[in-house]
Formats: sequence, C-alpha cells, structure tokens
Amino acid sequence: KKIFVSTNSKKQVNRLELAIKTKLPDVKLIAITSDNSSSKEVTKFVGDIKTEAKKYDLVISSPSLGTGIDITFSEDEEFYDSVYGIYEALINGHTEIDQQLARVRHPKSVKVWVSPRRFNFETHFDVIKADLLCSSVIANTAVDLAMPVADQVFAENSDFFRTAALILSSQRESKNRLRKNFIEYKQAQGWIPNFVSVPDDQALGSEVLHLGKILEEQVYAERLLTSKPLSEIEFLRMEDALQDEERLTADEFLSYQRMKLEIFYCHQVDLQMITDDKRWKFRKQFSAYNRLLDHKSISEYQDRTRFLPTDRLRKNLSVLPDEQAAPYLLRGILASTPIFFENEVVTGVEFTSSDLKNFTRICLKLKGIIERQFDINIRTDIETKPAMQLGVFLGLIGLKTLKPRTEKTPSGGKTYFYRIDPETVQRMTDLIALEEQRKNPWDAINARYGFKTAQNWG
Repeated sequence: KKIFVSTNSKKQVNRLELAIKTKLPDVKLIAITSDNSSSKEVTKFVGDIKTEAKKYDLVISSPSLGTGIDITFSEDEEFYDSVYGIYEALINGHTEIDQQLARVRHPKSVKVWVSPRRFNFETHFDVIKADLLCSSVIANTAVDLAMPVADQVFAENSDFFRTAALILSSQRESKNRLRKNFIEYKQAQGWIPNFVSVPDDQALGSEVLHLGKILEEQVYAERLLTSKPLSEIEFLRMEDALQDEERLTADEFLSYQRMKLEIFYCHQVDLQMITDDKRWKFRKQFSAYNRLLDHKSISEYQDRTRFLPTDRLRKNLSVLPDEQAAPYLLRGILASTPIFFENEVVTGVEFTSSDLKNFTRICLKLKGIIERQFDINIRTDIETKPAMQLGVFLGLIGLKTLKPRTEKTPSGGKTYFYRIDPETVQRMTDLIALEEQRKNPWDAINARYGFKTAQNWG
C-alpha cells in the first residue's frame, strides 16, 4: 500500500519515522520536517513530486511541506491508498488542518485524528489587542519600540490592530474547540464524517508511538553525548548568533545545548542529566522555583503595585502577562495550602482534599488571572479534585506530591492523604547551592576539556 501521513507535529514525524524504520525496516519511507527540508533527498522529492512519490511506500510530512504544494498525479490517478491526518491541539487551526490534508489530491481514503482537547482562551477584542501589543513585532510596529502600558492597550483602535486582533481571535476560537470546529467545517463543505469506534489494532498504534518516543529520546541523547564541547569563545559566538536570530547548524546547536547543560548542572554531560532535564523543562521549573522564593523580587513587585487601584490591577493581570506578577501570584495561591508557610515549602505536613477549600476558593476567584499569567486551565472538577489542581501548580516549579496513606471513611469511602515529595525539594535545594559555580563555570570546563583560558585566546 501507498500511504501519506500528514501531521502538525515535527516531534510526531520524527517518532513515526524512527518507530516504523525499526518495526518495518523494508518499508521505503521519506519524512519531511523543517529540520531536513533543505536536504538533497527532500529537495529532490519536492522538486518532482509526481515522479519521486512513487519511489516511496510511505511519506510522513509536517507543515514544512508548504501549502502551495499540490500532490496530483496524471489523469487524476488515485495513487495513495490512504491519507492519514494526525493533529495535536494548540498548533494550528481547523482550516489549516484542512489545507494540509488537501495537498494530496484524489486519495482512495482519508482518515483523520484530531485532538479532542478543549480550551478557554480569551477571544475578547481588548485582550487580543493586549497580546498583539506585547508581542515584539507588533509592539515595535505600533508603539515606537516601547512596551505598551495599560492605557495604550484599551485606547488603541487603529485599523491595523482591528485586523490583527480579528485574525488572532479567529485562530483562538478555532483552537478552543479544534476537533468540533474541524468536523463542522467539513460538514459545511458537504462531507459526511464516519466516526470510527476504538479499532482492534489500537494497542499496536500505541506501541508504535511509545517506541517512537523512546527511540527519539535515545537519538537525541546520543547526539548530545557525542556533540563537540565548546570553548568559551565558541559558546559566546553562538550565543550572540542566536540573539541576533541567526541560524546555527544542527551540530552547532547540539554543541551549544550541551554546554548549556554543563553550565547549569556544573558537571560533564551524561545520560542521567539529559533524561532528568527533559529538554529544558526542568531548568524552566527550577527558574520558577527560584523566583517563588526570591523575596527581593516579590517585594519589588509589591512596591510597584502598592498604589494601583485593585480593579485596575485585576483587569491588567487578566489581560497582560506580567513576569513579576507570576511568582507573587503563585506564592499567594500556595500560601492558601498547608504546604507553603512563611514563604517556604513545607515537606513534613500531611493534608487531604478538605484542607484545600481555601485554595479552591482562591483558584475560582482568580480563574481568569491565573489562566492568563500561567497559561494553564483551572480544572472544571477542582472542587472535587483539588489535589490534582494543586499538582498542576507544583509542576510549574518542579515539585510533586506523594500519597503516603489512606483512611476509610464511615460511609465506606476513602480519604487520601498527601504530602510534598521531599526528594523534589531537596533536588531544588542542591541546585540552588551550585549558584556560585554557575557564575564562573569556565574554569572547570577549561580544565575538563583542556581549553585555553580567556587570557590565552589571543
């Protein structure tokens, strides 16, 4: 069979390619993403699709195969037995998905999976304008390189902003209900959807995706481990290039990321470091944890907002992301629970869902602000499962909870007891202790790899 797979996730393309090559080594396939779009093989494929496509059993493509590409064969030949679409949420809208699927003309069948995830992104005009003003391109165009203030957000009514805001509003409405919008869009075009129940081979599909994920992480780790270490001057050159939005080669970028890991963790890169880091996720969590405990920045934010009217402050925080506000807000939320006392994380105390009533009340009261500042959704079942919502907040700062025990209730149910996992707190504490080494990491790196010191560059 001849198969074409369209997906909006580069990661999905990589995982499918690795898994299928492992499970079905005889299948001739080509995978196309932004990473290899300029390679000789992909350039040749795109340059003569009608001929090149017939050399492959399977084509897997991300959106990098542009919307201008028309995969049509002579005399409207139905070359592909199936076109599969696999689309994650929060990447593109339902009309863009339709365009991706339409690149292949006259397939024998089209089978699509669209994420059923639903969101509540704000689509109000003032909020959209605020987002546009705060993005660097729009801000530089519209407000003379200066970041906007609240009065500008609510006063600016140019045609430029109206058009941009309408476009962004439409995109958000699409992503809020991606699957539903896609189905209704196709029905309006005259298509009749055939909803498929859980297939018998679902377990096989899950196995393939799981294998692809494992293989992708292995390949990434191996490439990092074998990447070239950089001297300080090479590292700074690449850092400057990235800040100037210049493009590094894949090998250069891997070397740069290797040194970023070694600078942060203060020792030579190894497999455990790469696994625990989770592609920068943990470093972001550590930064958020540090900011939560930074009394100076919290005090500066309090001073900055001390004389602002409460209504105006709440409106601004519902509309504008504020990096200084986030740790202050998170501290207030956690302070409503038993696990944060006198501005410190408490590891020894146990709590139940009934101890989180004040936490639940605050989350519901500040729902709009929380979702804007942290880019998370407040759970619809927060009142019955507050511990799960608390876990979302703790995940922002790299912490977890444990369930050390349960107790039966008189009605025959169970009461679950929770506490902070002390190992996650200790890990953060250990990393904070390395702060002085991070300020001057190059002495250790120079000794590790035999590089010249800065004084000997010339």
